[in-house]
Amino acid sequence: YNMKNQDYYLRTNAYYWTMSPSYFASSSAYASVFRVIPAGELRHWAYVTGSCGARAVINLRSDILISQGDGSIENPFQLTLSINK
Repeated sequence: YNMKNQDYYLRTNAYYWTMSPSYFASSSAYASVFRVIPAGELRHWAYVTGSCGARAVINLRSDILISQGDGSIENPFQLTLSINK
């Protein structure tokens, strides 16, 4: 949080919001999310406003493999379960 990370795997040299909440107040149902800035810093962001993009991140178990695709809309990833015996 709040530190440069040049090797961050989601660094895109652009501003965007994550789907990860940075704060939630149950008394008011107020929530905010994290924002990544071009330098790769993860920042707390109070409101989702402006013209930033959003990036979802899904972490998979180590036995899930990408069998096909490049992740684009035209060629989405296809996942398979690796069966190690």
